[in-house]
Amino acid sequence: MLPEVFLEVAKEWAANNSESEGHVRSSISRAYYAAFHSCRDTVEGLEIPQQSHLPSHKRIIEALRTSGDRDLSKLSKALKDLKAMREAADYDIEHKVPAPCVQCRSLRPLSWPLNP
Repeated sequence: MLPEVFLEVAKEWAANNSESEGHVRSSISRAYYAAFHSCRDTVEGLEIPQQSHLPSHKRIIEALRTSGDRDLSKLSKALKDLKAMREAADYDIEHKVPAPCVQCRSLRPLSWPLNP
């Protein structure tokens, strides 16, 4: 499966079910995993060194951050922010996610793959 499939699901859920908190939360999660898998493919495709002692998600974020490439470093920050949104959507269920999710609507689609 390609990462953009997750993004298409996220867009569909966010567009068609913006009043459903469950769909909004799930769309955030799917958007994060689309970005994560694309970033992982980029890190591996460019053979960017990874810190093997880190958990997989942090390992990709850190590889992008320390890559020496300004755009990949910015991407690291965006992925880290989206990860925090995903964790809040998945685990912080006591707090309502705004519908429609303002942060999600501001996310721009990534081009696939992210290999520069």
